[in-house]
Amino acid sequence: MMRGLLLIMGLVLSSAAPAEVLVFTDSAHPVRNTGEAKVFVLDRVVQIEREMSIGLPANIDEAEKIARAQLESPEGVKRIEELSHAYQGLMMAWQLGVSKIPAVVVDGQYVVYGQPDVMLAVRRIADKRNQPGGYELPTHTRPSVTFKPLPERLP
Repeated sequence: MMRGLLLIMGLVLSSAAPAEVLVFTDSAHPVRNTGEAKVFVLDRVVQIEREMSIGLPANIDEAEKIARAQLESPEGVKRIEELSHAYQGLMMAWQLGVSKIPAVVVDGQYVVYGQPDVMLAVRRIADKRNQPGGYELPTHTRPSVTFKPLPERLP
């Protein structure tokens, strides 16, 4: 299965640069066959913050001392890295104009919405890129999984 995903990802880009595959989802919409894609779970920020606040006392000063000590621990350092990754995903989704989840984005230009199988989404993008006449499906034939070039990014 992994070999198939790598082959499809290789076909997506015919140039020398490797394809970048980003996946945006949330905990209610799990994805599969992610291969080398970077996966961002967009509601992970809320989950981490909720987990970090479990057991903190109501007294703000005491809670701050405990939270500070937790963040300075090896586990806390991992939590901060995980939180940073989660916020990075939120920012990237916003910058790219991602409007639905799950979203599989290739090279920051092409997106397939609603497909939880990353390999199938990447294959769909590869198929559409290899067809003459554009990249967007006609509106009347658009299934629940849509394909369209993402809007141009601001400088």
